[in-house]
Amino acid sequence: MKELELKYGCNPNQKPSRIFMEEDRELPITVLSGKPGYINFLDAFNGWQLVRELKTATKLPAAASFKHVSPAGAGQDLLGRRHGRTVSLSLCLRPGPGG
Repeated sequence: MKELELKYGCNPNQKPSRIFMEEDRELPITVLSGKPGYINFLDAFNGWQLVRELKTATKLPAAASFKHVSPAGAGQDLLGRRHGRTVSLSLCLRPGPGG
């Protein structure tokens, strides 16, 4: 797939937007279900970046959740890899005082 029309721009009253690759290359993504919007891709790309940084820094599997380009949570598997158990740490990210 070389181009994908998105559900809408930033807001539902806007005309549809699209993502595409230059030089007629394939998109590096696959949409499994539904028709994503612009904000969905921003959340996905920000989540991917946070997971990559967590995994690089700690060498542990990680997960992240974003809502409207703000981090909503993150988690890492702290014990499962060493002890054969599924145990994870989840963090709820909230604004600090005054934020």
